[in-house]
Amino acid sequence: MTQHTPGPWDDQYPQHSPGEIHIYGADGNIVGSVWGIENDAQKNAVSITNARLIAAAPTQHDALHQAIECLAWRGDETKEQLLAFIQDAQEVIRAAIAKAEEAH
Repeated sequence: MTQHTPGPWDDQYPQHSPGEIHIYGADGNIVGSVWGIENDAQKNAVSITNARLIAAAPTQHDALHQAIECLAWRGDETKEQLLAFIQDAQEVIRAAIAKAEEAH
């Protein structure tokens, strides 16, 4: 399977092009772009939210893998260990959601 561009990804707003948002990978290359409408605040707000969600994709991908590991049944866990695994899974999932919802 082909690997995606390594994260973290970051959304950036070029000064020379209002309404345009680029998503950069950790390697500095553009992995995607989102365009809004220069004079439409509502559409631009949606575009910004979309860009943040796209930029959070590698973090969310990693969080899902970590959550699966945290929740994997091993067969010999105590109740306390199971609760700790669930709390760990919740933590990584919350962090991934926060990345998508963070404001710049």
